[in-house]
Amino acid sequence: MKEIGAKDDFVVFDKEQALASIRKSKVYGWTQASAIQCWPSVAELRTKSEETLSKLRIKKVEWWTTINESICSIRLTLNDGTVSPQIGTRYCVNKSFDFPQEKPITTIRVRADGGSCVNQLEFLDKYGELIYQIIGYDSGDWHSIEVKDGETFIGFQETHSEIKLRAIGFLTMKQKD
Repeated sequence: MKEIGAKDDFVVFDKEQALASIRKSKVYGWTQASAIQCWPSVAELRTKSEETLSKLRIKKVEWWTTINESICSIRLTLNDGTVSPQIGTRYCVNKSFDFPQEKPITTIRVRADGGSCVNQLEFLDKYGELIYQIIGYDSGDWHSIEVKDGETFIGFQETHSEIKLRAIGFLTMKQKD
């Protein structure tokens, strides 16, 4: 929606349009997964102010894995301080990375073994340059999830067992027209 200001044109953020624009990517990993959980929920997002929602993005990722192991635990933090539940509960997250605000994530690459789990994640900027990588088991196919114009990554959808992340996809939301 566009309004004309006294001096300049400016874009007015519409909360309901933004919530309606939430897009769920394909989920990669264990292909037999039936119980896919999403975070944050639309109900959670609806409680946020328009100002907060218009700037929402993934700020931090925490995880637990070792080399030659799939990703066992993961947790995301949004830039407004909202923290996801820890996915995978056998091992507490013990590593973290704060994404720089000046390098928005535009692509997330998932390396997944279709039969069992998620092994690696890569976060890339608009130039295709690596921002950060979570390295686990060196196996599986790579899949890319990209934002569309005006979108940002705001959460995930997943399935897990007690000991590992079985499948993951990501949620995007349009930030502006």
